[in-house]
Amino acid sequence: MSKTAAELMAELANNKEYLDKKKRQDEKFANLEKIYTEDERKLVAELSKSGYPVRSVWDFVNSDNYYLGACLF
Repeated sequence: MSKTAAELMAELANNKEYLDKKKRQDEKFANLEKIYTEDERKLVAELSKSGYPVRSVWDFVNSDNYYLGACLF
């Protein structure tokens, strides 16, 4: 018999090995987010000064806006 999603989630919530691995993974991604934010800080500032007020370069992804003028070459 298969488990429901709720049963699996309850099982994982009590699994120390899973919780430790998830914590390490969450910390890794939080650290990467900080690195990426700092890495793109100057570009985001230049884009904002050029009339493209974005919080991240990811704002360009899946956007309906036409950003060809944002090219900084």
